[in-house]
Formats: sequence, C-alpha cells, structure tokens
Amino acid sequence: MREWSKRGDVLVFDAEPTPASLDLAGPISLDIALTTTGPSTDLFSKLLDVHADGDAELVAHGRVHRDNPARRLTLSLGHAGYWLRTGHRLRLHLRSSDFPEFVLHPGTDENPWLATHGERTTQRIRLGGADGARLVLTVASREH
Repeated sequence: MREWSKRGDVLVFDAEPTPASLDLAGPISLDIALTTTGPSTDLFSKLLDVHADGDAELVAHGRVHRDNPARRLTLSLGHAGYWLRTGHRLRLHLRSSDFPEFVLHPGTDENPWLATHGERTTQRIRLGGADGARLVLTVASREH
C-alpha cells in the first residue's frame, strides 16, 4: 500500500499520528462534493493505517459511480472493527480508478466493457469550509 501513495493519480491525505490508540468500531463514510468534466465518474477510496516505519495496511475501502457530473455524495467505506495503535496515522487515498480490480472508466457514455477509446476527464473535490470533504469515523469509547 505504501507504493500507491507515490502515484501521481492518487490523492493522499494524512492525519497526524494518534497520541493514544483508537478503536474504530462502526461505519466509516466520506462526505464529499465531487464534480467531473465527463458524463459520469467513479470514485474509489481507501483508508489506511500507516505505521511509524511507513508501512501501511488497509482498514476500509469504498467505491461509488456517479452519472450526475456535479453532486455532493456520501461514499460508504463499510464498517470497521480496527485497533489503531498509538503513534500510527490514518491515510486516505482517493482516485478515479482501481485498475485492474475494476475496469477503467472510458470518460465517455460508452459501456466501459465495450469502449473502444477513452477521453480524458478531470474530477474535482472541495476541501475546507463548511461544505468541504469530511471523513466520518465511528470511534468506540474505552469506558466499557
């Protein structure tokens, strides 16, 4: 997973190292305003646990396909049952493809499985402010 963070087509967001361990226990989602210059787009997200030595492992992932070129959406990354250790950090990857696991979006209205050519598209997300992207985590209380 460390190598994915170096790719030019992957947006990478790192949190600060955790001062205390966290129990992630429940739904994880990403609320985001996404626009595209194409007729539709895919958005893939991976949440990673980054160790102090830089190694990273998958915590959760999600995917959404949008036919609407401009829209606010919630991308589900499923549910977590994960212990994030002290000093580790969370990393979020965002990208428009997950090849070879998913077929590439052609950037056109064509069926991705039958497309004979592709068009370059640009996706944008909003950061910061009241309507900026927001990662929502469920953290369990240690007082059980």
